[in-house]
Amino acid sequence: MTHIAPIRVAPAPPVSTRRRHSAAVLTAVGLATFLGSVGLAAAPAAAAPAAAAPSTPVAPDAIVGDPHSPAVARLATLALDGWAVYERSGAAADREQFDAALAAAATATAGELGVSAPSVQQAWAAADEEHRVAFLSALTQLGVEYQSNTSEPFVGFDCSGLTTYAWSEAGVQLSRQSGSQIDDAATRTPETAMAGDLVQYPGHVMMYLGVPDAVVHSANQQSDVEIWMLSDHSVRYGDPTA
Repeated sequence: MTHIAPIRVAPAPPVSTRRRHSAAVLTAVGLATFLGSVGLAAAPAAAAPAAAAPSTPVAPDAIVGDPHSPAVARLATLALDGWAVYERSGAAADREQFDAALAAAATATAGELGVSAPSVQQAWAAADEEHRVAFLSALTQLGVEYQSNTSEPFVGFDCSGLTTYAWSEAGVQLSRQSGSQIDDAATRTPETAMAGDLVQYPGHVMMYLGVPDAVVHSANQQSDVEIWMLSDHSVRYGDPTA
């Protein structure tokens, strides 16, 4: 896509017609305007704290906000757009805009999950480029409906369809089956997993969001693509890039 145009901050269209403009220009005014519209302040592009703040305890298998949050989806889109701009320019100002957008998306996600915002911010800032693009791409799809054997952005996903799509956006091709995806990935633990890594139990695969039990996944026809807190700790973690 070669046309470059500024992001117009406006209410997002319905999921079925919404599309991510990966070459859009992220502007400070656009980011600040959108953050104000969803009740957030732009987070400063500051260095990550030396130690992660502890996550706020959350009831298992529950979150305190909207699991399909349109604000999180839009902020994830803005962060991806900001990264595309920075990759092209290499300018410090564009990197600052991306860092601010990433921190804002992390803050919004933490708010919906009911966990520590600094913990999510630090986890996302520590992720490498491939992992960051992957989990942000998954978050742009919040609210998209569950469809078996489907991996089509803004149309439908099953569980492995979402992970396949998100990781393909980062340039990593995955098998189309949940068990094969985790088998092909390098084993990680809850202590060594990075935001964006795969989380799997038999028959279902998800993506880790960097703090304990937090995932984004395409769950089922009742819940669609959502962010969630897991109660089942008998899961496997894997890094598709290693």
